[in-house]
Amino acid sequence: MRFDGGDFVLAGFAKPGSASELLSVYLETDGNAWIDWYHPSSDPSPLDPTALRLALKDPAPGVVYLARPCQFVAADDARNCEPGAWTRSRFSERVVAATSRAIDAAKQAAGARQVRLYGVSGGGVLAALIAARRTDVVRLVTVAAPLDTAAWTRLHRVSPLAGSLEPRQSAAALAALPQIHFVGANDEIVPASVVQSFLAALPAPVDARLIVIPGYDHECCWADAWPPRELQPRESGAGTR
Repeated sequence: MRFDGGDFVLAGFAKPGSASELLSVYLETDGNAWIDWYHPSSDPSPLDPTALRLALKDPAPGVVYLARPCQFVAADDARNCEPGAWTRSRFSERVVAATSRAIDAAKQAAGARQVRLYGVSGGGVLAALIAARRTDVVRLVTVAAPLDTAAWTRLHRVSPLAGSLEPRQSAAALAALPQIHFVGANDEIVPASVVQSFLAALPAPVDARLIVIPGYDHECCWADAWPPRELQPRESGAGTR
């Protein structure tokens, strides 16, 4: 499937028969954005689309997967695709707006009223930024997501993400949203301290949990036992923020 987000076209997948008032939307990782720490890739499409693997295991009746802008697209669908779109500006206003617009289209196709947002790694950063500006999101779930992007770039001594928005600066808008953030205990790319820094910015009281999974790292082993018990149904999906 393809979703026209305006500045970008997003590739996606919908579970067959995904008609539901509550839509689960999965946002992909940064993918193959870099060849190494210093050289961007010419194609950010992930070699192993982790968020897609999680989406395929989600038993909910309404599930949609969205790749990030410039992943799995070509020709006219690759408009505005240049390395900045998946490196320094990967969380820019135009990326957030295009992805949110794609979610609108997915909702309309499914006949949904509300959304659960799931994001893996950089997809979790994008999910938080989108959730901060929407009123139809009933839960935010992230996996190995560097939610304090400034703390994350300082940790790895890389350049700040100039041109990108920061979830920590939208913390007030997320305070009323139930959220769960998963991190692998062995994750050296996104350690728990980065997520803790984001959580510290949320105004109290807040329904937000950090769950550290023993034995997991940034890649392993998120799809092996998805969804985890913490995500087993306990919400009705009723009510909006």
